[in-house]
This record gives sequence, C-alpha cells and structure tokens, in this order.
Amino acid sequence: MGLSSFVSNHPKYEIISSVNNGKECIELFTENIYDLAILDIEMPILNGVETARWIKANSPHTNIMFITSHASLHDFYQALQLDVAGFLFKENAMEEIETALNRIAKGQQYISPKCNHFVVQQQENIAKIKEIEKKIATLSKKEREVLFHIMQRKTTVEIADELCNSYKTIENHRSNICRKIEIEGNNNLLVFALANKETIKLFL
Repeated sequence: MGLSSFVSNHPKYEIISSVNNGKECIELFTENIYDLAILDIEMPILNGVETARWIKANSPHTNIMFITSHASLHDFYQALQLDVAGFLFKENAMEEIETALNRIAKGQQYISPKCNHFVVQQQENIAKIKEIEKKIATLSKKEREVLFHIMQRKTTVEIADELCNSYKTIENHRSNICRKIEIEGNNNLLVFALANKETIKLFL
C-alpha cells in the first residue's frame, strides 16, 4: 500500500492495475499494455517466478521488477535467472523505489545493493542448486516422471499403475535415477526428491 501510494502520487508514473495474485496479473494482460510489472516472488495461486516467465513469453516489451522479502533460496535463485529489470527487498523498497523506477525507465537494470549482498552470501548454496539442476537435466523424460511421483511419496507399485508400466520397469528407472544423481538406496532417493521439489517440477 505504501508503494502504491508513492507511485500514484509521483508525477512521472501511473499505476494502471493492481492484483492479488499471479493468475489475476496474467488475466489483465488481455486488456492492457504495461511498461512495467512489479511482482512479489511469493504471490499466491501463481507465484512471481511463474508469472514473470509468462510475461516474458507473451509480453516481452514489459519490464519486470521483483519486490520481495527473503523468499526461499530456490525461488530467489530462479527469479535471478530471469534477468529482470529490477530487484528489491521489501524492507528497503520505499527507500529505493524511485531510483529503481528511474533506472528502468532509462532502459537500465536496478538490483538493490541488499539483493547483491544476499546473493554473494548465498554463493555456496546457489552452487548446490545449480549442481542439482545439472544432475536432474541428465534424466530422461520418463525418469523425471518417476522422480516426480517419488516426490509425491508414491510406492513403486503405485507409480507402475500410474504410468502403465511394470514393477520391474519402475525399479529400473529408480536404479538409473540413483546412478545419474549419484545417490544410493530408495530411502535416500525419497529424501532427495522431497528436498528438491521445486527443482524437480521445473523439469516436467
């Protein structure tokens, strides 16, 4: 509300629309053309990262700025990969919003110093996420499907029924997944799947 009030009262900028979630945001693009979309990474129904991907694909002229609290590192990392026009943390947004808008209006990028500092602090963890993505990328389409079902805590029998495969085929897929992502045993595979849900979903 504070940001909306500031932007609405600024002589150079106008708020055309305001929404409560990513789904509503996308629906508005059928009615209006936007210079800038300001998205929260953790929006309900459709989060900021998913919404931003849609905007980039369907309205490439629209700039995107993320404004967020310290989201999960995975979501934060995925947001960074989109190379958006701006990135602010909520706690510093009122101090930086005018600078960010002015930079973006000139065709420049504005990443808050606080965001840059956070990224530097998380380099080791970001490297781990990249390594996990690299491993999942080596899986075949069917293996990714099996991993997705494992993530949902389904047994081999349940996965076989779901995918219309034999028990032995699913067990072979499990074995291949373990080999490719370099872990041993079904229990460790389940732990891996549960710990990396968001990354696994990206590869479906």
